[in-house]
Amino acid sequence: MKLIIPIASGKGGVGKSVITANLGFSLAKLGHQVIVADLDFGGANLHNYLGLKNNNPGLGEFLQDRSDSLTNLLVPTFHPNLKFLPGEGATPFMADLNVMDRRRLLVELHQLPAEIILLDLSAGCNALTLDFFNASQTGLLITRPESPSVLNLLEFLRQTIYRRLLHYLSKDRDLLNQIRNFLFRPINSVPAVTMRDVLQLISAHHPNIAKTLQEDWEARQVRVVFNQVEQQEDLGFWLQVQALARDQLSCSLESWAQCPTDPSVSAALKTQTPLVQQGVSTQLLCSLQQLAEKIELCWLGSSLVNAKPF
Repeated sequence: MKLIIPIASGKGGVGKSVITANLGFSLAKLGHQVIVADLDFGGANLHNYLGLKNNNPGLGEFLQDRSDSLTNLLVPTFHPNLKFLPGEGATPFMADLNVMDRRRLLVELHQLPAEIILLDLSAGCNALTLDFFNASQTGLLITRPESPSVLNLLEFLRQTIYRRLLHYLSKDRDLLNQIRNFLFRPINSVPAVTMRDVLQLISAHHPNIAKTLQEDWEARQVRVVFNQVEQQEDLGFWLQVQALARDQLSCSLESWAQCPTDPSVSAALKTQTPLVQQGVSTQLLCSLQQLAEKIELCWLGSSLVNAKPF
């Protein structure tokens, strides 16, 4: 089964695209056929981290019916197992795709010739990003070990939950309004509003939907990558964050990688050179390789299925 991994962040500037590009290389180095796809509509720049120029047709051409297949748009990279799917290119207004285009794109992504497809999504919580993040039971969230970034990560998770509720409860606006009032209280409010409370509210009106949602949430496997870690003490608050996500959002968060700060990354970005060709620290490359190995061990070939977010 094809493994699609959406990669997102609650805010920009945390190194999401750097991680995506170089994780793609690490997975390719393990012998897997990998595609990294630039789904950062309105801000596509993943090519910079792969040492490629922004002169290739991409998703914009496909969505404007100038290409009948995403496969025809794949671009070779510096590794034979790694291909790149460019973003919107010079096509305007791609950040506002309608539902039919989103479904069409998702179907076509599943047809791509690869074992693993990494989706580099836009930063933040726009509807397009939330929908594509919800399109798979797996997902990676990139953050920095600082309170604003981690709080944005928790807010992103809450928004993905509400977006999923919109999908299942689109015909019951009164109930959605009640849930919104529950769900969007401050993340550390007292008394805490938990997903258990939300499910009980839904169950009173739509028991079958509540059961489906509970099964859906229990099956989600969202993992966190900390980037730009100065020292392990920076992660001292992580247990509290895990408890908040578990108790209030019914989300089991695990940290799968801690990527250290490395000044060579900045030099690589300036020269548009992949990290592996820039001579970055062994520790950083090892962190990415260990992340790739965890994905291979825990996700690749498992019984994970894809969700239906829109």
